[in-house]
Amino acid sequence: MSPPNALVAIATPAIRDDIVRAAREHVELTAADESFDLVADRLGEGVRVIFVDIASLRAIARHLRNETASHTAPFPAIILVLADGEFQDALGFLQLCHGILFWDHDLDRLARLVVITLEGYSGVPPRMLPDLITDRVRVGLIDKLAPVEQRTLGLLVEALSNRAIARELGVPDPVAKSLVRSVLTKLRLKNRTEAAVLAARWFSMRDAKPAHKPTPAAEPIAS
Repeated sequence: MSPPNALVAIATPAIRDDIVRAAREHVELTAADESFDLVADRLGEGVRVIFVDIASLRAIARHLRNETASHTAPFPAIILVLADGEFQDALGFLQLCHGILFWDHDLDRLARLVVITLEGYSGVPPRMLPDLITDRVRVGLIDKLAPVEQRTLGLLVEALSNRAIARELGVPDPVAKSLVRSVLTKLRLKNRTEAAVLAARWFSMRDAKPAHKPTPAAEPIAS
């Protein structure tokens, strides 16, 4: 099987260059530039995979939302390339991705990760696993909160005090305080700040769904 055509849309030159060098044995590179907007006109050239950073992923989300309902062509498989500390910023867009590639200065290791990611898998740094598992459990628990508790969680995103939450919900101050405590307890959160961060991720994940999700080719993208 011939290697799939690929695009690279990554702003940071060092990361972009490393991805190009690591992937060139496994894909046929069609174009590489600093943003999705600069490579988007090449999508019709048989491109089956696109390596992107968070900025380009956001641009793709806008692109997909703006597509007409009559558009049926599948979007290329999206591989998100992340540097250290960027994972949380990407949480609202992960549903668009075919795989996640964590950038590594070691080109040999990066090349191996490219192969794994082209097959639809993601190699997660071990230090991230506990947080990923915990967040996934917590997000699942949000849907089990009572409607008034979900509203309370949403108000915590706005950093409102208990008194302000009480006004928004139309309940006495002690009831608001009890609701905040209940949300923290049920979601296994230490404080209001953790609740606000988790809620922001949840709202982002819930609201960032595109008009239609990219549909990579049914067969694995293999080298």
